[in-house]
Amino acid sequence: MTDPSPPPDQPPTATKAEILQIAKTLHEHDSLAVRQIQRIVRALGLATTETVVAEALHIEEAGGLLVANGTRRRTLGGIFFVIVRQYLNPEQQQSIFRRFVAYKPQVQATDQSLLPPVIPAPPSITWNEREPLIASLQTTTGKVTSVKVTLIGRPTRVSEQAQFTLLTLTYTGPLPSLPKGIPVPVKVPATTYSVYIGKKQWKQVAEALTNPEDMLIVEGVQILDATTKTIAVFATKTTTKLIQQANRPPKPSA
Repeated sequence: MTDPSPPPDQPPTATKAEILQIAKTLHEHDSLAVRQIQRIVRALGLATTETVVAEALHIEEAGGLLVANGTRRRTLGGIFFVIVRQYLNPEQQQSIFRRFVAYKPQVQATDQSLLPPVIPAPPSITWNEREPLIASLQTTTGKVTSVKVTLIGRPTRVSEQAQFTLLTLTYTGPLPSLPKGIPVPVKVPATTYSVYIGKKQWKQVAEALTNPEDMLIVEGVQILDATTKTIAVFATKTTTKLIQQANRPPKPSA
């Protein structure tokens, strides 16, 4: 296998063993995939890369992700590479995945009468110019029929009640790479989530979180809690990165 260590003129963001461990977790043993993981760690850092690995494990456990034509499920490594593109800017994607041709989805004819009316806007706006656009849309807002959010992080303190555990997690960015033209704030404001986890679910993860290397993964429904100025998340599924890894069935031998 090609040695994935960074060249000596570029300080490493992870050891060779750490990069190989990520590849092993993703069941990616091809030398090209290992080199791509190495470049991803260089671009994003070890902590963010491990967060993406946790996301991929979570998606795989929840039923996986189909390939573009829907004929089969992606491998765990394939899920990881799909997610990680959201964290990379176009230049980084080109550098890391330069041997692959970008997928261009086929655009099918659409009944234009089914599309919502478009309100004209300037070609490009800043984050500070978003308010009048939102105001113009709020006269007749659409309706959400389902909401789901996934949080990955580590709590510092928890409040264990008789039937549930409450904890808070704060997100301050950075934002992943987004499509060109979307307005974003110069500085990502802190968003605090109040997470409500049922007694039984918390018991399953509490011991695992004594390991400082583990990460809590919560999937649930979110609402705005205006009183506490937080986003309330009611957990429907709770696990950790290491529990997911331990529960994954071994990859069948060739």
